[in-house]
Amino acid sequence: MITKEEAKKVIQDIRNEGDFQYTFEYYSGYEEIDDDRFHELRLAYLDAGKDLRKYLEEVAGEKLHG
Repeated sequence: MITKEEAKKVIQDIRNEGDFQYTFEYYSGYEEIDDDRFHELRLAYLDAGKDLRKYLEEVAGEKLHG
């Protein structure tokens, strides 16, 4: 299970980076955190974002970037 200190660090990273998505996608994979549920949720969040972006691009017929 994620420790209180680790959870506080993740929250501080999100605050410092200013963006929830960026923190998990680019800032850190948080490999040092030994919590299967945390990583399951983190990866599900990233996958959902990718799926939503792909869906919107397909429906719109254009890429979000470029």
